[in-house]
Amino acid sequence: MTILSLPITCALTACELAVMVDPQSEVSITHATYVTNHQLDADSDGNIESVICDDRVTELTYNFNYTGRLHRWDSFLEGVLSGQIRGEATFYPDAPHVHYSPENVEVTYTILPTAAPLVVAGTTDIAINPTPSVIGYTQLKVRINGHYSAIRLTSEEIPVVTSC
Repeated sequence: MTILSLPITCALTACELAVMVDPQSEVSITHATYVTNHQLDADSDGNIESVICDDRVTELTYNFNYTGRLHRWDSFLEGVLSGQIRGEATFYPDAPHVHYSPENVEVTYTILPTAAPLVVAGTTDIAINPTPSVIGYTQLKVRINGHYSAIRLTSEEIPVVTSC
């Protein structure tokens, strides 16, 4: 397994976020995606998977299109097995790290080494020539317009990789 470290602007693929919406909501979300600056090599079908590197800084960028009144949104990482939440932040249209337009929002997170929530079993051996390996999974979650929001965006399981 090889890790590609790419600038966000050169990312080869974006992963979609699942959108759950209450029909009563005052905002509508479409085309929600995320990408990181580290990706696994392409598989036999040419698919490239964004990953979070546990041993180096990872930039994760998500964006979504919207219509209606967008007041604020919260986003965080949640460990798939542990349920542990890290990196919870509230954003407003004029917040730092937010690129906001009347129809689109883009947010960039900086994830520091060992900051992604996950469960790691056992101990880690030190290897002379370490090979990248998946040590757990986390998910990006976004709540639109508040904590008890009727709109939630959820990523697929994002692999957390060591020895990037």
